[in-house]
Amino acid sequence: MLKTLPTFNGRSEFKYAWTEDNKIELHYGREFQHTFSVDGMVYDQLIRAFQGKTVRLNHKRHEKNIQDWLLTNGIEKPGITSYLGSILNYEKRATKGTKRGTIKRGIITF
Repeated sequence: MLKTLPTFNGRSEFKYAWTEDNKIELHYGREFQHTFSVDGMVYDQLIRAFQGKTVRLNHKRHEKNIQDWLLTNGIEKPGITSYLGSILNYEKRATKGTKRGTIKRGIITF
């Protein structure tokens, strides 16, 4: 069953579901016409890679971030971090992070 969530930045919505073959299937865009899948093993590796850390979702030079990690691990879809960040937050695998005591856009804590 597809769940509807806001993107991490809250600017739009997308739908996602776990498939029987352990993939996250994303539906996004106007009327959710676009789809993209992320292997569940990659999702689990992502969580393990950043466990206990606060990181940026998107690329920032000289800082560890999820976007660069995904690229290194074969996921080259631009903008995917906004969906995965929201799913991680919804599934309570990570929370929107803080930096210097204030909530910052694009920061997530595992």
